Amino acid sequence: PEFIIMEIAVLPIIISQLNELNNEHIKICSNLIIQHNIIKNNVKRRRKLILALLKRQRHYRINTTVDKWIDAYLDQDFHGHFRMTRNTFTKLVSMFKQDAQMEVCYTGGYQPMTIEKKLLVALWYLAKEGAMFTAGEFFNIAKSTVKKIIDLVVNILCRLSSKIIVWPKKLDCVEILEISHYTAHYYLQSISFCHQTR
Repeated sequence: PEFIIMEIAVLPIIISQLNELNNEHIKICSNLIIQHNIIKNNVKRRRKLILALLKRQRHYRINTTVDKWIDAYLDQDFHGHFRMTRNTFTKLVSMFKQDAQMEVCYTGGYQPMTIEKKLLVALWYLAKEGAMFTAGEFFNIAKSTVKKIIDLVVNILCRLSSKIIVWPKKLDCVEILEISHYTAHYYLQSISFCHQTR
């Protein structure tokens, strides 16, 4: 194949497009590297660089699937990690399944991530206030994927906010006041729901 001379940063992309690497391809890539004054005098190092660019790197990930350890959580642990009950999470998943942006068709490569897993990743990150790298480690995905998922989930949550965030009605306020007064000896102070101990 003929190549237009381009920046060295594009070289791995060119190489990855080739179905099989033969000596002619290595020679073309080697000439590109020479033209960019990289490892000009050492043929072995040039060849090693090209082969290194070809080799796909695999990052180490935790071997267990998310479903196994998420299902193993007690309800209190689930709430502690994701800041919502399993029941609320199930309702949220059903709301997200109605959004076309969340569904991704399989086009080859890795299987697309389930809506449940996307939500769990975003909730984990938001609840923990940690690094995207940490969320990626727990869910066996790349940091860039965590970023994309968080952006997607937060945007959809903003769109669904009118359905999700509901202020209590007056009758609900009375019921909440009675329950909270009965169980914890608290009383309602104005509309802001400030609780004070007696």
